Amino acid sequence: LQNPEKLMKARKELQQVFNKDIGGEPTDSDIPKLPYLQAIVKETLRLHPAAPILVHKSVAEVDMCGFRVPKDAQVLVNVWGMGRDSSIWSDPDLFVPERFLESGEDFRGEDVGF
Repeated sequence: LQNPEKLMKARKELQQVFNKDIGGEPTDSDIPKLPYLQAIVKETLRLHPAAPILVHKSVAEVDMCGFRVPKDAQVLVNVWGMGRDSSIWSDPDLFVPERFLESGEDFRGEDVGF
């Protein structure tokens, strides 16, 4: 376990939300009550994406970052690299779930569903 303090914070959040006998397993409707757990999942997926490379096909010709991408070109998106890009993330190699709690904006894909 590399981040015991993060585990304790998540455990505390779970105990606060489910301090009563809920009579079953948590449901999807409970997720909004667990912002820190959501942040942990987002940070985990940022560092360890389920699909590190995404393959797309361009639907139109476009100029991007000084390159011409022709229509129907196969485009590879390095999701793993984007998750560790220091121009996007501060301390990109560190596990910091709090980064998803500090901003309400979705300009960096922070509001990813899971």
